[in-house]
Amino acid sequence: VRKDLWRVGARFAVAVGDKTVEYNENFKMFLVTRNPYPVIPPSAASVIAPVNFTVTRSGLLGQLLGLVIQHEQPTLEAQKTNLLRVEEDLKTQLAGLEKTLLGALAASTGNILENEALLQSLDETKAKGTTVSESLLESTTLQQSLDTQRDSYRPVAAQGSKMFFLTRDLKALNHTYQFSLNSFIALFKRALEESAPSSDLDRRIDMLSHALLRLVFGHVSRSIFNHDRLTFGMHFARHLAKTQADAESWNFYFGLDAGDAGGRGGGAVPRWVPAEIGRRYGNLVSAFPAIADAYDLDDEGKWSDWLRLPNAETRVPSGGQLDKFAELLLVQAMRPDRLASAMSSFVCGELGVESIAPAPLSMHRVCEEASAASPVLFIVTPGSDPSQELEEHASSRGKGRYHQLAMGQGQAEEALRLLHECAKSGDWLCLKNLHLVVSWLPNLEKEIYVLDAHREFRLFFTSEAHDKFPSSLLEGCLKVTYEAPPGLKRNVQRTYEAWSPTYISDGTPLRAKLLFLLAWFHAVVQERRAYVPQGWSKFYEFSFADLRSGADIIDQACQHGSNPQWSQLHGLLERAIYGGRVDSAYDIVVLRTYLRQFFSGEMTGGGGVRVRSLPGTDAQLPQTANHRDFVALLRTLDDGNSPSLFSLPVNVDRTVQIRHSEHVIASLRLMATAAGTALGFDRVAWSVALAPLLRAWDRLMEGNPGLRDLQRPAHAHISGTQLSPVDAFVELERARGQRLLEEVDDTLAALGKTLGGQTPLTPKSFAAGALLMQGAVPGSWDKLWEGPEEPVGYCKAVVARMLAVNALCERCQSGALLSKPVTLDDFFHPETFLNALRQQSARESGVAIDNLVLVTSWDLNSMKTGVVVEGLRIQGAVFDGERLNEPAPDARAFQNLQRARLAWLPPNAPGAGGPRCVGNDLPLSVPLYLTAAREKAIAEVQFPIFDPEETARWVLAGTACFAGGD
Repeated sequence: VRKDLWRVGARFAVAVGDKTVEYNENFKMFLVTRNPYPVIPPSAASVIAPVNFTVTRSGLLGQLLGLVIQHEQPTLEAQKTNLLRVEEDLKTQLAGLEKTLLGALAASTGNILENEALLQSLDETKAKGTTVSESLLESTTLQQSLDTQRDSYRPVAAQGSKMFFLTRDLKALNHTYQFSLNSFIALFKRALEESAPSSDLDRRIDMLSHALLRLVFGHVSRSIFNHDRLTFGMHFARHLAKTQADAESWNFYFGLDAGDAGGRGGGAVPRWVPAEIGRRYGNLVSAFPAIADAYDLDDEGKWSDWLRLPNAETRVPSGGQLDKFAELLLVQAMRPDRLASAMSSFVCGELGVESIAPAPLSMHRVCEEASAASPVLFIVTPGSDPSQELEEHASSRGKGRYHQLAMGQGQAEEALRLLHECAKSGDWLCLKNLHLVVSWLPNLEKEIYVLDAHREFRLFFTSEAHDKFPSSLLEGCLKVTYEAPPGLKRNVQRTYEAWSPTYISDGTPLRAKLLFLLAWFHAVVQERRAYVPQGWSKFYEFSFADLRSGADIIDQACQHGSNPQWSQLHGLLERAIYGGRVDSAYDIVVLRTYLRQFFSGEMTGGGGVRVRSLPGTDAQLPQTANHRDFVALLRTLDDGNSPSLFSLPVNVDRTVQIRHSEHVIASLRLMATAAGTALGFDRVAWSVALAPLLRAWDRLMEGNPGLRDLQRPAHAHISGTQLSPVDAFVELERARGQRLLEEVDDTLAALGKTLGGQTPLTPKSFAAGALLMQGAVPGSWDKLWEGPEEPVGYCKAVVARMLAVNALCERCQSGALLSKPVTLDDFFHPETFLNALRQQSARESGVAIDNLVLVTSWDLNSMKTGVVVEGLRIQGAVFDGERLNEPAPDARAFQNLQRARLAWLPPNAPGAGGPRCVGNDLPLSVPLYLTAAREKAIAEVQFPIFDPEETARWVLAGTACFAGGD
């Protein structure tokens, strides 16, 4: 293809593999693929000319319009088809006449004016051409008339075309979310057939549009995982809503607009607005003053009561003529814990659907929708398997008519043999775990396409989501997601379905109880992942293999009827199995606390010790080794997950809702930018996508003009004296902030000039722009400071911290830095500030820096060293200055803490043991994180809790402190 030729005599030759082949100058090669997203390496892209025959929006609109007219007005469509055929015939005749005329002129000799035969031929050709042209004009006029009638149904086709391309955007969320045009057209035809007839054209169009939306929404929601359904619904609502919000509103909702110029919230905040939402309120009012006026946000009585409502999203006070999206912005700003529910209501209201969830799964309905040429793909999650339910449904066809095979190494030939046999006989075949053999799937796909299958043949697949699953096979399948039912009870039940009665009874009652506790513990650590980051700081892959290994350890610990050594059992389960998957020191403490809670004499009841119930329940373990007794115990428990089952606070669901809504918004932002990044540099697409960021940065800098002046090299405030470590840190912090500010400003300025056509695109600008298009921060920024992941949030944080650091520098000059309270969130690197304070304390006390310990004092007058810190928040508990308490069900996820003094002290100094230390008992220490995502802990904060049981309670509650705001 690259024409790497060499001459062999008078001819050319080319190497094909290890052979030399004679090259023919007329050789051409055409490559065809069914894959709509082929990956072409750069070395090949330079020597091929890609031609895209995939569907376009306008092409699909015309195709769907034809289907609508064919169904609604078949005579009109027949006339249209006939006119097109006649028009083509007339155009062919006209072209033939022109060709005949040119041929006659070319063949004539002598004087043309004296050639009577030629002149007569010209006259005849002219007459025929005039007749054909008149007929063609008449046909065109008639066709325009028909098109006017056809255009009455264009809104249905336009909406269908838009829906199809909206579903294609879902691929950005998960590789398996791919849908074929054929399946969409089948849904379109089904909508035409199922909608009720009506003589009113406008009503008929509305009915067709709603029927299509209902079918497509149900079809797609059944094919995607539960955590992505709200994202899908919002994606549809954004583009198909009855009342469309403008781009500025959506950009603000996505966090792509600064909202205020100062980065800290603009405008006066009413008294009823709590401090923790003051910044979000200021951003909203600054960006949309009309919302403040329409909703009368100064009415304290109305809005302070609304803030306390448990279902605030359903009772937003009236906003006059503003649309429902304005309510969504209000909930996002002031009640983010209810935003996920508000989005669900918004989707249902704007699209006219009952729920974002699909109808309950029916194997009968799925098998009816499938066909011999369309396999069914069950996209499963770990721990879920639809094959048993499928086998029960297939039993109605008769014995021996259903076959299944678990795929793995060496099963390819057997799978193909069963495929051909079942396709011939009309049996059903299920191939399980295709994600284990993705490299073989192209071969399977080829076999499927050449099958001459019996009409009763059905093919089923099960597979976990995999990025290398062939796109063409995904599109050709009817996809159904099959997730393991959530809930601790169902998790333990699945374990006892896998453990046979013989396995449970093969030992002492103590062994049986330990196995149940292991299954319960395993379910707890798995289901606790639903509460990330408060349950665990991240998602850990605890698997069935861990459970199996833990059961082996219990078998060894209970050999010959002996009692286990609890400390040894704890150590093996922590270090050899579960702890190996956990990489956070604080999550290890949670895991260790659970092990001590579950695997103890108090749970098993040995040695006359008081028997405890299972945490969060009133149930106690059976005293037998009977499998049936443990299953009966499970039946008595509630199906739902209660936070108390995991020893989490009752308001943890608010954290879950906040995290879910953040995930939805991030996913929507990803889909909005995915199209622009897939095609490389596209000036128009980049300009549209990056305009909100560039505009936000300009607003931030215009609101703080002094920041640009600070980008000039600043002089160090050293006037002949040596700076203290803390003062030196603040000066260094300002210098780092100035470099970061300059880098951000230069990057965005260069991108702005490139998009405006003033300068060419450079590799640096392209790399930065590509990341910004994906909603990520450029590496050159992240290298200087690891801030928020979203670009606009990053820019706002840079400006806010730069302003705060400048104010701290002024305090340093007056020597008042540590004499006044400090907010850790004001620094770019608060952990470095604590280290500088440690170094300064070591110098002042004359003690080695490694011997100092960080102590928290809630009595600001109990010591004079260190620094007073304000702005801290706590999650998982409420602190009243004396002790920790359980938060109320309607309490906010994060509670403000009072001021605290942090000091580095020698171990033997007064107060070094912590707040109100008595004897050698250590106080409760909880991690201090930079952000609510719990990605980085910078220190520990101490609370006056000394009882081991109470300490364990707050550890399992996920109690933690945070330096940063929201």
